[in-house]
Amino acid sequence: MILKKEIIEKAVNWWVEKVTVNQPHSNGDNGYTSIVTCLLADSRTKKISKKQTDVFKKALAREIEEEAKKRTRWWFVMDTAHRRSKFEVAAWARKIMPRQKLKPSLLR
Repeated sequence: MILKKEIIEKAVNWWVEKVTVNQPHSNGDNGYTSIVTCLLADSRTKKISKKQTDVFKKALAREIEEEAKKRTRWWFVMDTAHRRSKFEVAAWARKIMPRQKLKPSLLR
């Protein structure tokens, strides 16, 4: 499957945003141990430099392009903990790859 550079760029930018966002750790538990552990993890977080981001973008774009050339089909795995239906995942996938024929498979 050949992906357009525009699609690869959208995917790379999405991942860069997820990786570089400064979001505090949280596992939803309000217990003392959990809060202290999350605060400790946050205190050890290092800022990601522009150079690191650029290296990540180039490497990820290259890997996506190489992997796309090998594949004829794409599978999207959905975490059921987020309560999204397979149709919501298919709609998201259509936004990312609008010209591809996508249909949700039955999940077991």
